[in-house]
Amino acid sequence: MKRLVTAIRLDVRLQVRYGLYAVTGLVVAVWATALWFTAEALRPHAALLVPVFVVGNLLMTTFYFVAALVLFEKGEGSLSAVATTPLRDSEYLLSKVLSLVALALVESLVIVAFLSGTQARWGFLLPASALLAAIYTMLGFIAIVRYDSINEFMIPSLGFVFAFVAPLIGHFGFVDSVFFLPHPVEMALVLMRGAYASEPGWKIAVALFGLVAWFAATFVWARSRFDRFVVRTSGA
Repeated sequence: MKRLVTAIRLDVRLQVRYGLYAVTGLVVAVWATALWFTAEALRPHAALLVPVFVVGNLLMTTFYFVAALVLFEKGEGSLSAVATTPLRDSEYLLSKVLSLVALALVESLVIVAFLSGTQARWGFLLPASALLAAIYTMLGFIAIVRYDSINEFMIPSLGFVFAFVAPLIGHFGFVDSVFFLPHPVEMALVLMRGAYASEPGWKIAVALFGLVAWFAATFVWARSRFDRFVVRTSGA
C-alpha cells in the first residue's frame, strides 16, 4: 500500500508538470462558460446529452492522457527503470488508474452538474463514469505501450476511438442499443441513462457487473503488455 500511495503522488506530480491539470482546468472553464449561457436550453435534453458528453470527455482525459504519460516516461527512461524497482506492475497500473480516474471525474462531473443540475441520480452516474474511465485508462496503456512516439500512435488510436463510440449509434436510437450491451461503453451508457430515467433492473445489473468484469480483464491484459514491452525490453 505504501508503494502504491508513493506511486500515486509521483503520478500526480508528473501530471501537473506535463500540464495535464492545466489542460483539464482550461476544458472545465471553457465548458462551464459555454453552459452558463446554454444550460437552460440544454437541460431538458440532459438524459440524451450527458452520457454522450461523459463518454467522449472520459476518453480524452484517460485514454489519451495515459498514452501521453507513458510516452513522457519512455522519453525520460523512467518507464524501463520501473521494472528494476520494488514497484509492482499492478501498483504502477493502479496508480495510473486512480490518479487519472480522479482527474477525469472532477472534470466531467463538474460540467455535468452545470448541464443537468440536480436532475441526475449520482448513484448511477458516478460508478458508470469511474468504471468506464478505469477501462479507458487500461486500454490506453495497452494501446500505447508498444509505441515510442505520438506520431506512430495517432493513426492506430483512431481504431480504438471508433470502437469506443460505436454504441452511440444505439444511444441515439438508430439501432436497438441492446445489440451493443456486451460493449463496455454501452454498459456505461445504460447506467448513465438510468441516472435520468428508468432502466430495466436486469440491464442495470448486467451493466454494473459487466463493467467490473471488463476492468478486471483489461487490467490483466495491461499487466501482460507491461511484462512484454517494459520488463522484457529492459532486460529485468
